[in-house]
Parts: sequence; C-alpha cells; structure tokens
Amino acid sequence: MREIMSASRRFLAGFALGLWLLLLAGPAVAAGSAGPLCISLSGAGGARLAGDHETVTVTVTNAGAKSLQDVLVMLSLADVTGSPAVPLGLEDWTPAPEAAFAAALAPGHQLTRTWRLRMIQATRLAVFATVVTGSERSVTNSRPLVLSIGATHNLTPWTVLPVGLGVPLVVLASGGALLWRRGRVAGR
Repeated sequence: MREIMSASRRFLAGFALGLWLLLLAGPAVAAGSAGPLCISLSGAGGARLAGDHETVTVTVTNAGAKSLQDVLVMLSLADVTGSPAVPLGLEDWTPAPEAAFAAALAPGHQLTRTWRLRMIQATRLAVFATVVTGSERSVTNSRPLVLSIGATHNLTPWTVLPVGLGVPLVVLASGGALLWRRGRVAGR
C-alpha cells in the first residue's frame, strides 16, 4: 500500500513541477516568438456607445537585420463579454475590411494600415492585429485594444408616439378623402 501511495505522490509532485516549469517558460516562449517584427496597435480605446466610431491604426516595423517577404496585416475582433471569446466578422464592423500587404519589408521600414470601426452592438470588444510573413513563416499577434461598448436608447416616447399615431391617422384621412371625392364624382 505504501508503494502505491509513494508512486502517486511522486507522480503528483512531478506533474506539479512540470506544470510550474511550463507556466514559467510560457511567457518567455511567447515573447521570443515575435521575431524581428514590432507591432503597434493604436486607438483611443476605452468606453464607447453603439453607433460611435473608433479609428484603429496598425504599424508593423521590421526590426530585424534582413528583409521580410510577403507581409500581410489583418485586423481581428473578438467578443470577450463571455467566458469563451467569440470571433466576430470584420465586415460587419467596418466598410473596408481588407488587409494590408507588402511584397517586401526592408529592415527599419514600416507598413501602416488604418481601419475605421463602427460600434454596432453593446459588448466588450477586443481588437488585435495579426501579421503573417511568408519568408519567416510566422504569425504574430499584437496586444489587444479593449473597447467597452454600451447600448444606446435612440427611441423615446416623444419621438416614437407622433410617428406611431401620426402615420395611421394620415393613411385613414387620405383614404377617407379619396372615398369622399369618389362619392361626390359618382353623385353628379
């Protein structure tokens, strides 16, 4: 029985040590995978209301010593309101969802692209840039820009009530006037 207990304790201790080492090495591996690219994502961020606009600019700089080939910059959106983040289609949020492309990016040069986003729904939105390079065969993501989008209340009783009552009254009055006019013409 002691052999079983000691084997399970050794397993748990080894598992805990491996997990701890993985957690320590995780950020170092992620930071080292960026390679020669520096990605900056700029925008106002913060709180917005549905219907507002946000301008997001992505600048990719080649900080390496050699030229990069086939550099593609894309903007991605995710709804981070719930526990699993839900990717969102960029075409719903901007009239120009196209990516930026450079056939070659020399050392020290930059590739910049600006998107104008329209906040279409109340949510918590994470915006991030993804850069794919063909020569390095790497994918690099920027840090997210987080936007909290609140709902707007455009309809008030003072704007809805006149339309809700006025349109049916105009239709009824127009129909009544038409019938009255036909009755007068038919009676002659």
